[in-house]
Amino acid sequence: MAGRPTSQEPHASHESNRTLTEENTAADPAQEPLLGRRPNAHTDKTHHKPNIGRFQLLLVLLIQIAEPITAKVIFPFVNQFVRETGITGGDERKTGYYAGMIESLFFVTESATVYHWGSASDVYGRKPILLVGLMLLGPATLGFGMSRTFGMMLLFRAFQGVCNGNIGVTKSVLVESAGTSDSSAIAYLFSLMSITWATGSTLGPIIGGILARPSERWPVFDTKLWRSYPYLLPCGTAALLVLITLLIASVSLKETNPAILKKGTQLRPVDPELEPEGYGALDSAPPPPPPQAPIPTERLLTKRTVIPLINIAYLAFVQQSVAVLTPLVLSTSIEHGGLGMDPYEIGIVLGIWGLANGIIQLLVSHRCIKRIGARTAYMITFANQIGILLCFAGIAVRVRTVGRVDGVVWSLLVGYLALKTLTGIAYASIYVFVVDSATESTLGSINGLAQMVSSILRALAPAVSSSLYSVSLEKRYLGGTMVYWVLIAITISGIWASAKLPKKMYRS
Repeated sequence: MAGRPTSQEPHASHESNRTLTEENTAADPAQEPLLGRRPNAHTDKTHHKPNIGRFQLLLVLLIQIAEPITAKVIFPFVNQFVRETGITGGDERKTGYYAGMIESLFFVTESATVYHWGSASDVYGRKPILLVGLMLLGPATLGFGMSRTFGMMLLFRAFQGVCNGNIGVTKSVLVESAGTSDSSAIAYLFSLMSITWATGSTLGPIIGGILARPSERWPVFDTKLWRSYPYLLPCGTAALLVLITLLIASVSLKETNPAILKKGTQLRPVDPELEPEGYGALDSAPPPPPPQAPIPTERLLTKRTVIPLINIAYLAFVQQSVAVLTPLVLSTSIEHGGLGMDPYEIGIVLGIWGLANGIIQLLVSHRCIKRIGARTAYMITFANQIGILLCFAGIAVRVRTVGRVDGVVWSLLVGYLALKTLTGIAYASIYVFVVDSATESTLGSINGLAQMVSSILRALAPAVSSSLYSVSLEKRYLGGTMVYWVLIAITISGIWASAKLPKKMYRS
């Protein structure tokens, strides 16, 4: 009997130490749990859908869709638009240089502002930051469609990127609305965001391809306005969708930042029966805490955040390179190894891919991540980029060999589009690791940092890949396919980086 108390003392000491550890963790905003404690293992297995209202979820996804629509609406016609400004001097092979500048600039300015948007949302709230971005995005998109010179195209494309810099905030709203840090639930949410991206990637090119140069297609648009501004209609349509989103979000979107919500709770008056003086309830309420300053970036750059960020960088660069090369390959003449399509045909092809991509994300993405895990899903779908690039190389070689688009070329194009639908799973998978590395007070900053890294590499990708494409055509390096082999080498190094992702979530 004398030994029993002794046997319990280590247990009591352990409980005491655990309590102290939890208190210290909660005291440090950089270490506190993201959204409460993780569910237990049983909960992880049985509850994979987050607790979020459908209307709020739809609102967040509606805001999210603005980026792919405004970013990709120009893809079917941007190469022709560039040629019509006269900047290429009539040399079709130089189109890639200038189109790449336009496509890169969007992500350059987005990357320059995205972290600051995220940090501001941690201090001032998610909703106002999202609304300001939407308010400016519509005019920026409209201005691009009214551009008459290459310089104006650059200016408005840069402004679009600034306005889209708040896109990382939508991820914070989604996670906070869900009220869970369960990895399978987060995977489910980000699979929905992949569906949203696929939907925007479908609508953007369809709008851009079908509505470009309307004066040549429909008599009702055969007026001076539409002849003078042949790309105003697709850009104006995209801007109108942004305006509708702004109006709905301004009325119905809920604030989700915990710090802002706590401040609002402290300002709420107490029960009038307990305060007969009426306004004395407000007088006696404690003053709200001052806004918390953003956590310095260097404190965010720990091992648990850096490894996912490195992988996001690889994914963003390779994926965006493929996205930029697609309209170049489709629009380049058969003589130079392309398919010779016009903007209307390019819009249809990209629209069909977007529809298929949306179906895959809806039916496969979160189920795949739940079954094989975020790490395995990411490694497989990222490595899949090699297959995409090999399809591109095969198309170039075959077209030059036979001098036309035959069944083999169409088979390679279909194979490329099919493989490309898996990229959304890669994005959903890697953002599981991003969210897992964040805390409640750093969620906006971490998402902003991830979006900034993504935007920087997405800014580099168009300039690098389109320039390599043009050089490959002009110099005929590796039969005009050098660009694809360079990107394959980069993808292989990215596969090595993906192996460094943790095999177990930090809050498991």
